[in-house]
Amino acid sequence: LKDANAIYEQAITKVDPKLIKIYTSETSDIIKRADLANTNKTLDGFLMVIYTSTISVGADINLAHYSRCFAFMNNYLCAAPQSAQMLFRGRQIQHFDISYNGRAMAGPQYKSQLMEWVTQAQNRNEIPDSFRADMSPGVRRMGLEPERNADDLNTFTQEFEGRLWVNTQLERMRSRCNFKSRTMGIIERAGVEINIID
Repeated sequence: LKDANAIYEQAITKVDPKLIKIYTSETSDIIKRADLANTNKTLDGFLMVIYTSTISVGADINLAHYSRCFAFMNNYLCAAPQSAQMLFRGRQIQHFDISYNGRAMAGPQYKSQLMEWVTQAQNRNEIPDSFRADMSPGVRRMGLEPERNADDLNTFTQEFEGRLWVNTQLERMRSRCNFKSRTMGIIERAGVEINIID
């Protein structure tokens, strides 16, 4: 949010503000829904569109004059696939310049490591309330303590929602360790040019 606003403030010193669109968490949901319902109409004629992770799926900008993307990324907001998805809102982008500000962070890379890590007291907030005996009466009645016991949590995450949560957590952790290479791999497979600025 802070970076997006700073870019906007700098841009309007060079370009007429009427030629710039900005979407952040401060933008009204009504405006976002109206504008993003038909981006080819609402964003045609603008020189620049600035957006944060508030814009993800469902917004496709398919206008030829949006052919270049400048992105400011780190490894703690979104996993690599979600970050790449945000970049590809512009369907005709041919070149990405990405300023990357992050460092590799250690974290669990496999399910067994995740079960041990997330049941440590300082990491329990990563477990959804619906999986926790201390937050959910239904879990408590089962006699399990998934928020304290890795084996209980492993048992509890065998169903679809549990597997989905595990996979999402592991992707986040793997992205924190290898964000740059994972994101670059996704973008390069799409056949566009990429330039990473550390």
